[in-house]
Amino acid sequence: MKKIKYLIAAIILSSCGGGGSGSSSSSAAAPSYFTLQTLAAQTDLTQYLSIASNFSEFNRGIRTRESSDGEWICTTYDDDIIFSAKPDANGTGLKYLLTAHSGSGDCAGADVSGEMLSISGDKLSTPLFFNFNGFYSGSLERLYDWDVGVRDSNTLAETAFDINGIKNETDGVTSYWSGTSYVDPQVFAVNYGDTCAYIDDRCYDLRTDTKIYDTDFIASITGDRTLSADMPSGSDSYTSKVLAVGYYGFHNYLNSAGYDSWIGNCSSSNVGSRNCRVNAVYSVSAAHILLANFSANTLTGDISLENHYKFEFSQTDITSSFPIAALANLAISASISGTGFSGTISNEHFEGTITGYFFGPNATEIGATIILVSKTSSSIFPKSTNIARVVISLAGY
Repeated sequence: MKKIKYLIAAIILSSCGGGGSGSSSSSAAAPSYFTLQTLAAQTDLTQYLSIASNFSEFNRGIRTRESSDGEWICTTYDDDIIFSAKPDANGTGLKYLLTAHSGSGDCAGADVSGEMLSISGDKLSTPLFFNFNGFYSGSLERLYDWDVGVRDSNTLAETAFDINGIKNETDGVTSYWSGTSYVDPQVFAVNYGDTCAYIDDRCYDLRTDTKIYDTDFIASITGDRTLSADMPSGSDSYTSKVLAVGYYGFHNYLNSAGYDSWIGNCSSSNVGSRNCRVNAVYSVSAAHILLANFSANTLTGDISLENHYKFEFSQTDITSSFPIAALANLAISASISGTGFSGTISNEHFEGTITGYFFGPNATEIGATIILVSKTSSSIFPKSTNIARVVISLAGY
């Protein structure tokens, strides 16, 4: 049985890819903000990138790596991830940077590179998006197996992975599932392989993959952040929804399957597209109310994740087999500081942290990222024997 190590990387969250938001306030004019819908409607690349420069990106995540001796599965948490996919003159480019970490002791070799991957659109395949089926058809879409490969021109060392995720459906709609206009929630699972198959220097499929445990989960929010001078007083309520991805039961999937949360069939010759990876569960919530008191500088409320899915080529609803109580009534207690907030979130089975910001004029919307780990005392996913880990992206209006 694989043994598990979990470490916490003490990293300070910072803004990536956008910096400030809106325009500077003055006595002559109120600050201006750009909506997601305005951005999505742009057909001119220069204008798109000009508007996008007003948006900030905030990403947090969980990184899992295997020790060099193959005996330990080691996890770190990263509060300062750059993960930015934007159009360029050649397609969709990608920038991806994790905080460097060197494994030691039992986790020797479970390293995380701190090298920035910056790949232009002419070196990437076109991302493929599938519409959600069922209840969320037309409201959500999923990124399916976006294959990425980079080869070092000097050493020929290769970095290869694929990306899956869920997000608002934005194609042809102006009212998004999240209900927001100034902040966009997304979650992603990154599965690392060994090598890619290439056409014209673009990876179109992971070809070999022996890294079953090497995985990143990323919670992301992107939006036009509220300026300090535009923060309100008094109190407000936010109708909030969340997206999540994680694994539930390291050794016993969903605490009922009798097998672990990792799909085998790894291969050094030709791996299948859904093999050798985490058996990730994607979750979608209903609407929940959060309360912000700007005088007392508090943000409180609770969320539950009610609907759960597994994605292969097709989408499978696993809500009926998911232990719903595990992610019910997660209580948030956060402190507001400036234009952001941070705090804790927990229920009987999970505990974690929440970090977020206010977006749009007069803090009309909120966005946050959440990292959860199951408790030692959990009767469903006890941390010591069947740990579960989740990242969550929250948006509210």
